[in-house]
Amino acid sequence: MIDGKDMFTDLGPLLGRHRVDNRKRWANAGWALVIAVASGWLGLWALLGGDADSAGGRKAIGVLLGLTLVAAIITASQAVRALRGGRDEFVEVREHGVVYAGRRRLAGWSWDRVTAITVKGGEARHALQRHLGTGYTCVLHFADGERVRVDGLAADHTAVGRTALARCPDAKRLTGEEWQRDRGGWLLAGAAACLAAIVAGILYLVTHPDSEERYIDPATGISGEHLVHGVPEAGIAVIVIGGLVCLCAAGGFLTSYVRGRRLPR
Repeated sequence: MIDGKDMFTDLGPLLGRHRVDNRKRWANAGWALVIAVASGWLGLWALLGGDADSAGGRKAIGVLLGLTLVAAIITASQAVRALRGGRDEFVEVREHGVVYAGRRRLAGWSWDRVTAITVKGGEARHALQRHLGTGYTCVLHFADGERVRVDGLAADHTAVGRTALARCPDAKRLTGEEWQRDRGGWLLAGAAACLAAIVAGILYLVTHPDSEERYIDPATGISGEHLVHGVPEAGIAVIVIGGLVCLCAAGGFLTSYVRGRRLPR
């Protein structure tokens, strides 16, 4: 890594500056948060309102909860990247290397320090990819363990990957999916933890059934019975929502594990 006042001189003439539109990231995080709150509230309202008794109601609740989860992930990822990059984030491609500037970081690396290049995707295929910048990803891995990531929200983003591939013929080419193979054990552990959480929730409901409790009306002296819930409705809602989230997460972990096993080494 090169830093200091001589960095720009050492890395040669400027070939291109690629600014990152972090204002769009904040806008993305804002509308995703609105969607997450609205869909989560509607899903909880439908669940507590008794709509889960019908097949259509259960399907609608599942869709709303899934939408809530996706929107929450988008909110978190876009906000974290915007905070990390700052207001004036950019990547400079220079004759002899690359420079990255973020909120608390300004550093450069020569091309011979690039050990691996991850290029995933190309031009965005639909509007959502263009807004989120997920249609294209290029990650430069350096010998000192540092990385520079460029996505679709950087200006002329594909030029960074093209230049790096041309200037670093000996760097390892990656697809961005290798983590599914390298983290197979963790993926299985995550799926097992999610399934264990689901079983624990079911066992809790089974071991806390509703019961009838006898009472005597002090005014009339007449005895009667009333239903005592083993688990309050709010608790049931939390367990059901948590179970659905864990089920989706377990499916994602297992899918990634299977895909990782199929990747060539």
